[in-house]
Amino acid sequence: MFADLTEDTFRRVLDVHVLGAFHCAHAALPFLPTDGTGRIINVTSSAGLTGTLGQVNYSAAKAGIIGFTKSLARELARKNILVNALAPLAATPMTETIRTNEKFAATMMARIPLRRWAEPQEVAGAFVFLASDAASYITGQVLPVDGGMVM
Repeated sequence: MFADLTEDTFRRVLDVHVLGAFHCAHAALPFLPTDGTGRIINVTSSAGLTGTLGQVNYSAAKAGIIGFTKSLARELARKNILVNALAPLAATPMTETIRTNEKFAATMMARIPLRRWAEPQEVAGAFVFLASDAASYITGQVLPVDGGMVM
């Protein structure tokens, strides 16, 4: 919870997520084609779109990735490089506590209209789409792949 959050912990989460996205994009940029096929796909979370109880640092970091994605998309559009983000919600080791804790699981499931967690391969298709020619006119967007949780 926020009252127990230290500046060091807050900073560490921001560094991992926001600076991580910065460093990856910065390293990839010189190698991205400018013929309209260059893509940067960041990973955010519904936490960055809606906020999450007890995760102020994580929500702030994921919201930072959204702002980073939109600003970078505006800047790189001149170079024909598309920048988007996905906000997935999948059954992974990271979500295991939420999925298996009786208290958290029921609350979370009530927020997902499809009433189930995605399998990782269901999220993978959205990455493939954004990387494909089918998404050649999409930039600066966040695509929630979350069973309808954020709509």
